[in-house]
Order: sequence, then C-alpha cells, then structure tokens
Amino acid sequence: MTSVNVDRILPTWIIFTTLLLVCAKAFSALPDWVSNPKTSDTEYYAIGEGKSLDQARDVALKNILGQINTKVSGSSLQKQSLHNNKFSEKFVQVVTSKVEELPISGFKELKTHKEGNTHYMLVSVSKRQLVDTFSFEIDENIARSERIISTIDQAGSDLEWWFVNREELFKLLLVNDRLNNLFPFLGASVDKSSQIQSMASTLSEYAKSNCLYVASYPNKAVRSAIRDNVVNAGLVANNRKCKYQLTLTETTNYKLMFGTTHTYSIYGTLTLSENGETLTSESINEVGSSPNGEAVAKQAAFYRLAQKIKNDNQDNEILISLLEN
Repeated sequence: MTSVNVDRILPTWIIFTTLLLVCAKAFSALPDWVSNPKTSDTEYYAIGEGKSLDQARDVALKNILGQINTKVSGSSLQKQSLHNNKFSEKFVQVVTSKVEELPISGFKELKTHKEGNTHYMLVSVSKRQLVDTFSFEIDENIARSERIISTIDQAGSDLEWWFVNREELFKLLLVNDRLNNLFPFLGASVDKSSQIQSMASTLSEYAKSNCLYVASYPNKAVRSAIRDNVVNAGLVANNRKCKYQLTLTETTNYKLMFGTTHTYSIYGTLTLSENGETLTSESINEVGSSPNGEAVAKQAAFYRLAQKIKNDNQDNEILISLLEN
C-alpha cells in the first residue's frame, strides 16, 4: 500500500484554496451595478470601463448610443440613393460609427468604482435628452449639406464637384435617416422624414445629372474595368446620353527583343470630356511580352492593362487624377 505524504499535500491544498479565495474576493469586489445596471422606461443606463474615468465615461456614452443604434439594422434610403452595392457598403460602418460617436450633453454620472487599474462608471441619459441630441444633429447635417451644395459654382465642373463631395453628402443623408428612424424607440413623436426625403431627392438628381459614360473600346475587358471603376466610385455609368464621357485611345509599339522576346507596348490616354470638349486626360501605359509571338504579347499587354485598371478600383486613383487635379 502506497503511503501518502500529508505534509507535502497540505501546503499545496492551502495555497490552492487561498488563490481561490483571492480570486473570488477580486470578482466579488465589483459592485452589483457594474454587472447589472438598472433599466428604466425614461432613461438609458450603461457601464463604461477604462484606464481613466474619462475613458470609462466615453465608453459608457458610446454604449448608450450603441444600445439604441442596434435597434435599426439599416437604412431604407441606402438602397434608394446609392447606385450600387459596393459603393453603399462603404457607408454601413461609417453610419454606425458616426451615430455612436455623437456628443451627448445632459448625461448623469451616477456611480464610479476603481478595481486595480480599471475604472468603472455608471452613466444615464434621459430619452428626452437623446431626442433633442438627435434632432439637433439632423438639423446640423442638413445645414452642412446645404453649405456643400452652395459651393457647386466654385468647382471646375459639376462632375468634379459631385465626385469630390458625393461621399460626404450621402454620409450626412444616411446618418440623418438612421437618427430619424430611432425616434420611435425613444417614444418621441418627432419626425423629420420630409426634410430628409427632400435632401435625398436633391442628391438623387445630382447623381443622375453627373453621370460618367465610358465610350466603346475594342478590348471589352479594358472597357469593363474602366466602367467598374466608375460604378464603384458611386457614379452612374449607364447613360449613353451623359454629357460627361471617358474615352480611351492608344498608340502601340511592337518590338522583337534579343531575337527571342516579343514585346507589345500600349500607350493609352484616358480622356474626360464634357459635351465633346476635352476637360482633362490621364496616361495609362502597359507592356506585354512573350516568346510565342506578337499576338500573344499583344494579348498579354491588354490583359495587364485591364488588371492595372481593376486594381485601381479600391483607391480610384485614375478618377481622382482626372476629377480632382
């Protein structure tokens, strides 16, 4: 029969038990209001934690706005006003973040607690105060949109103005729509739908009139890449009668290098015109090579050109060069 060394086991058991008690004490040291904040029909409550009281306060206020923001999953105007899914996807997170970062006044700091290096704060804000905050923000966003629209005559062209300002205008519109949709959850009878819809109609008209049509081009892959660039930038690209057009022309050069490598160079010029008159242009060049003949080298050059334009879709550098410089 194996003997048990009681003297060895006992200290280990004591240490283990002590650690459990310390952990339990640390956990139980957090007051009940941290894990179970109160609720009310007239106020929102939230807990924030951080390395300082200021940080804990900011987190708590953001959590309050987050509680409300999640009640509305999307915006009806998002589908009506934006012209393609990729462009509208950019605004989903932007709108959520914008709403949750609104400055709130009139909130109450109810309780604070410090545990180790972490500060906790219980904050409340009345639903009435949130209604006033959202209403004020909507009015401010409409005023800002109107100020942006008033600058259209200062731009080189209407399309240039629209390209520079379209994202900010749509963002302000969609934030307003989200805030307006939150009023019912606050028990408020406030409804600013008419002002928001009026701005939506205005922006829709600007979007339609400031279209950008890509003229026909022999290589379909290259034309498609240019068109995708336009569409992903949130511009209407399917209006053949659009006064703004992008036209790609090119010169080419073929060489046989070192007697074995066929090289085909494309020197492209992408021209932006308004009613047939050139506004600006941008160079797009590419080279293809192959040991299997001129035709294969030419095919490689146009493939590489299409890929170069496709890779620009995220940053829109080509359109930015044409429309903002």
